[in-house]
Amino acid sequence: MGNFFIPIAFAGEVSATTATTAVPSPAAESSDGLKIELSTVAFQALNFLVLLILLKMILYKPLMQVLKDREKRINEGIENADKADRMLQESEETHKNILKTAKVESHIILESAKKDAETTRSELIEEAQAEAGKIIKTGHDVLEMEKGRATQELKNQAVDLVMLTAEKILREKLDPVRDKKLIEETLNSYSQ
Repeated sequence: MGNFFIPIAFAGEVSATTATTAVPSPAAESSDGLKIELSTVAFQALNFLVLLILLKMILYKPLMQVLKDREKRINEGIENADKADRMLQESEETHKNILKTAKVESHIILESAKKDAETTRSELIEEAQAEAGKIIKTGHDVLEMEKGRATQELKNQAVDLVMLTAEKILREKLDPVRDKKLIEETLNSYSQ
């Protein structure tokens, strides 16, 4: 058998000396032009098919698997980025909601504190007024008591003074009980 791996491009470049000495095959043309041998073409086609099958098995399938894996990783990366964006948006919304809730709660607490302060202030004012009323009433009571005591003392002193005066005038001492009774009756008549 001959060499079947001769490139087809070189098959047409046969020199004139080789062409005259070459034995023509029954399938080849007998003209001086390009000669095509069917067995070489068939063998080259078979070589191409074998090479194509081998490349498909050895190179194409692993290459396609690598491409599929890469596509899968890219899709997962895109999905993860989308998830991260959604989570970021959700966390921002949660953050905004928390801030709104905190503002509302702080406003409620502030209003409650104001109401409590106002209530406490009112209670303290009422207690102070009640205490002041008690102090004033106690003062009035003490004043009335002191006034009564002072009036009684004045009456006693007046009785004593009248008795001394009457004693000096009369220079005689009368009955002190009777004199005191008489003077008290006289003073009571004037005080009414």
